[in-house]
Amino acid sequence: TSTFGIILDKTESQGIAIQEILGLNLPLLVCDYKENNFHGENFQGTSVPYWSDECGVKINDLKDLETALDELIENIESFSPENFIKQNLSFDICKNNLIEYMNTN
Repeated sequence: TSTFGIILDKTESQGIAIQEILGLNLPLLVCDYKENNFHGENFQGTSVPYWSDECGVKINDLKDLETALDELIENIESFSPENFIKQNLSFDICKNNLIEYMNTN
């Protein structure tokens, strides 16, 4: 069993795999990548489209990795990514958000 995970990724459109990891209540240390190059054009993005501080620690530069890792380990008991998923990305919440979107557009 893992205590935490480390994500080194490019940008994600939905971050489904990361949502699945968070749903297992595994806190993450994420090095957020904020730019996506597609056919020579740069677009803003993120490695974690759905995120909260209760999910773990997010950094923007690998030079901050050691400090962020220490922070994650020192505060490991304070993270609750599963709660974030349940409160924001459960099936019922996503279904209701979709229905609301369809009714207003």
